[in-house]
Amino acid sequence: MKKTSTLIFTVIAIVLVSFGVVWLFHHKLSGPTAKDNLLVETSKAIMQLVFVVALGGLLKLLYDQVAEQYQLRQKEKEEARVRQEAANTVRTNILSDLIAARTTIEKVRLQFGIEESEEPLKQYKSTILSILESRVNLARLWNAVITASYLFANDKRIAQQILQMKHYLDKLINEYNEQIVRLRGVAAQDQVAAIHALPGFGDFLKNEEKTKYAEEFLNRAYRPAVKEIRIEVLRASTVRDEDLEQAQNEPIVSTLVQVAD
Repeated sequence: MKKTSTLIFTVIAIVLVSFGVVWLFHHKLSGPTAKDNLLVETSKAIMQLVFVVALGGLLKLLYDQVAEQYQLRQKEKEEARVRQEAANTVRTNILSDLIAARTTIEKVRLQFGIEESEEPLKQYKSTILSILESRVNLARLWNAVITASYLFANDKRIAQQILQMKHYLDKLINEYNEQIVRLRGVAAQDQVAAIHALPGFGDFLKNEEKTKYAEEFLNRAYRPAVKEIRIEVLRASTVRDEDLEQAQNEPIVSTLVQVAD
């Protein structure tokens, strides 16, 4: 609006000045023919000048409007890109923390098998404390998904799967609290066998796909949750369509000892 007003005032000013000059010379000329010729030629010149100025101003105005709209669109795109990157950073952090929680659990599961012959009850306690730490992290991730639910197409499903993982670890922790007193009364040479005989922790130690650990924790909860979040991360990133399709069609069940899935 401001540029349009400036253009109009400029044209009017040029016309007024031109007419003023014509009027001045018109009164100084002696002869009607000269005066008429002056008026005709001056009128043509003024019309041409007004046309050129108006056309140039109009083109400049259109250019400025197009440039301003382009800059506005670029600014909106940049703001949208920044928001998308920030949102995807949250998704990526949740995915990384979820994988880290499972990696810790898998590490202590395998580590117990190596160290169980040395003070079995002490190793059992150490393993449960590590599981407790992962359980706390899962609770934090559950809250993060609930808080940032707008970032996930299937937020409720992901939150429920994380909750299932937490519940599974709760059972291992509760079993420790219920059995530790009894286990302390078991002879030292029999403690390893007694720990492996526990329905929850003993199942957790088995390297088999047909265990409650594999079924309840990995196949029903962890792997589906990782798959859902990974798809969201890829969808929000600049990836090829075939990569996204591969992630969507990726099988949920994989080998039990694959730590970094």
